[in-house]
Amino acid sequence: ATRYQIVADEGETLLLIATFANYAGNAGFNVAGRIEEALEQQIAAAQLTHTNVVVLDEVIGNATKAEAELAAAHAAMLLWGEYDNARVVVNFSVRGDLENPHLRRDLLALDELPTVINRDVPQQVRSLALFALGQLFRGDGQLEQSRTVLENALTLDPSLELRSKIYFYLGSLYGQGTEADLHKAVTAYSEVIALRPADANALYNRGLAYWNLYQLYSNSLDDLDSAIK
Repeated sequence: ATRYQIVADEGETLLLIATFANYAGNAGFNVAGRIEEALEQQIAAAQLTHTNVVVLDEVIGNATKAEAELAAAHAAMLLWGEYDNARVVVNFSVRGDLENPHLRRDLLALDELPTVINRDVPQQVRSLALFALGQLFRGDGQLEQSRTVLENALTLDPSLELRSKIYFYLGSLYGQGTEADLHKAVTAYSEVIALRPADANALYNRGLAYWNLYQLYSNSLDDLDSAIK
């Protein structure tokens, strides 16, 4: 398949995975296929409609080509990368000006490669991809879908750094929309602060959530004290 043949339909969230460059000699592995299976499982678990995964039969060697492929297909995200006998690299190109996650998994021994490709990398890619999807849905105003995929990402044992980012975005989402839940927002920002105690944005946002709780709901002095702190 080429970028001229694959174009997202209107309303479709299309995730592309390029064939991974093989620098491991005779050790050929279907990295893209393993990642495809993992992402499809998460899409089903999150009940995301009109979200599809397609594997390209071409290798993407750099970010410029990845961005061109992404734009031509009107896709939401493109995963591409390479592997050899010492490491596996997964790059993400995400639509718009959002953060592009990156995963590098170094091998401690040559015989680790099959396990890393078949188990470790797909598991780690799942949470990164859901995080990126959550950002995309949030930017498109699909707040409920954004919350759903970010909450699912938390169940996948993400790294501490990624976990703090997910909680931060969830804190923002819980405070928005017709189904805003400021108590959940406070809890999410508290999780960020537990991981990053000096995070000024999380501290400010949690204080603001407490203040809104005081003003809108309880008029509780406890909420006011928490906002001041």
